[in-house]
Amino acid sequence: MPANAGILLVPCCRGGSAFTTGADGTYSDASGASENSTRWGVDKPLYKDLIGRTKAALKKNPKNVLFAVVWMQGEFDFGGTPVNHAAQFGALVDKFRADLADMAGQCVGG
Repeated sequence: MPANAGILLVPCCRGGSAFTTGADGTYSDASGASENSTRWGVDKPLYKDLIGRTKAALKKNPKNVLFAVVWMQGEFDFGGTPVNHAAQFGALVDKFRADLADMAGQCVGG
C-alpha cells in the first residue's frame, strides 16, 4: 500500500447478529438494512447492506481498492456446530466474491 494512501473503513457491523437466530428485517437501497435486521446469510438484508456499502465505496473512486474484510461475528451462533457456522460463512464469502466479480480489479486477492 502506498505510504500516502488513506484507509476507508466501511462499517457493516450489527451487534447481536447471527447466522442461525435473529430477525431477517428488511432492506432498501435508500437506507440499507432495517434496525431490526440481526440475521446474516446469503441474500439476507444484512448481506445486502454489506454488498451495497462495499460497492458504493468502490464505485466512489476507481482508485479505491478493497484490501481486506474483518469479520468478527459468531457469539450468537455458539449453540450451533462449528461445521454449520463454517458452511454458512463460506457461502456468504462465495456470494460476496461473486457479487464483486465485476469489480475484481479493485479487490486484492479476488
